Amino acid sequence: MSVFVPSPRKGGAQRMFCATVLTLEAFVVFFAVLAAHGLAYTTGQSRLMAWGLGLALVVALMLSARKLSSAVGYQIGALLQIAVLAFGLVVPMMWGIGALFAIMYLAGLWQGHRIDAEKDEIDRRVLGGE
Repeated sequence: MSVFVPSPRKGGAQRMFCATVLTLEAFVVFFAVLAAHGLAYTTGQSRLMAWGLGLALVVALMLSARKLSSAVGYQIGALLQIAVLAFGLVVPMMWGIGALFAIMYLAGLWQGHRIDAEKDEIDRRVLGGE
């Protein structure tokens, strides 16, 4: 059983956990873009590049949170974790923050899938008449 297989339960724990992490991550990346804007004065980096990459990442995170109804949505969310980690090249603090969000996303995938499977089993026993 792969954790990237979405739970058949509509509005299940897996979808809720992953969508919450992706949405919160989008807000954190937005604030990291603001930090990158301020860091650009001291490091000589391009503010335009930081804003462009950062806002594209924010939009991608928000869209992927809406597309968690298929396995592709969960896979895109996992790939975006790598992009958030890579944003550490612009804002060094994002190495640690991105790692924490990646751990939370993977935990949401795994634990959410487990919780939904347990709920489905209970529903089968209770509603199935066993």
